[in-house]
Amino acid sequence: MWQIFKNKKMTRKILIGIILLINILNAKAQSDLEKDIAQVSLFYPIGTQGNHSGNHAYNFSLNLIAGVTGSVSGFELGGLGNINRVDIKGVQLGGLFNATSAGFYGLRTAGIFNIAGKKASGLQIGGLLNLNKSNFTGLQIAGIINLNKGETKGVQIAGLLNVNKKLSGFQVGLINMSDTADHAISIGLINIVKNGGYSEFEFSLADYQNLGLSFKHGLKSFYNIYNIGFNFLEDNLWSAGVGFGHLQKISNRLNFQPEALATTYFPEDFKHYKRTLTYRLKLGLVYSLSDKIGLSVAPSVYYADFQNDNNGLAPYKISSIKPFKSHTGSENQWHLGTGISVGLHLRNK
Repeated sequence: MWQIFKNKKMTRKILIGIILLINILNAKAQSDLEKDIAQVSLFYPIGTQGNHSGNHAYNFSLNLIAGVTGSVSGFELGGLGNINRVDIKGVQLGGLFNATSAGFYGLRTAGIFNIAGKKASGLQIGGLLNLNKSNFTGLQIAGIINLNKGETKGVQIAGLLNVNKKLSGFQVGLINMSDTADHAISIGLINIVKNGGYSEFEFSLADYQNLGLSFKHGLKSFYNIYNIGFNFLEDNLWSAGVGFGHLQKISNRLNFQPEALATTYFPEDFKHYKRTLTYRLKLGLVYSLSDKIGLSVAPSVYYADFQNDNNGLAPYKISSIKPFKSHTGSENQWHLGTGISVGLHLRNK
């Protein structure tokens, strides 16, 4: 059975089939559901109420393989999966899938995917995929993809991709995509917000990175930084780093911009590399000349970890400003110091 779901074409056909089944049941069933305490089925329509189970609302539902109900307010368990013509309120556990035509409210988990046709709230966990066709409120976790076609309020975590029409909350994923975001934080390698996002290039001069170029993108409340640079005042070194930052408005022209960066250095010819890592906190002030152009000055403090060479000395000199504290051991040395940078900011949005 697992091999079937490894086949992408077969998985797509199964998903389409489940959605079509929900639509057919929804079209044929009466708007008012009959209430019953429980139902047990082997595989729809083999069960206690046969092909009428989609017209009933239950407090308990057990589908040994897979079954169809009108709705469940309580608990539902499916060996492979559960299909609800209307909604689920309570706890729903599906070995492979849960598919609900309307919404769900409570806790639902599935080994492969969860689908909800309308509003959903609570805790939703999908081994590969969570798909909600409307708004979601709560905590959503997927091994690969969370896809919400409405607004997401709460926390969203995916191994690969989060997609929302609107985000109000916190999300973590390798890639995060939203049409809009309000009071939101996105943490990932790539964060894309189509409307209201933040994106800029910064060209900088600093004691620790004599020429630097940074690309920043995400949200003003929390954005990613990708940085490269070159040093020539002391040792000739290439540098590369990643980090995150925040842009806080002080006045119409002035912004406060704290940033945290982790940077490593490489010799000019990329030979005989010695570990040189710095962790820096920048406290920048950015003055906006226009909506697209700004100038900044950013004092900083840093912690640096250097790998010693055979003589017990750090192989690279990264700054002409002497650290205020340092320690040398048998294999490495560390520094605490300060730095300063000035930058030209070119904002895309």
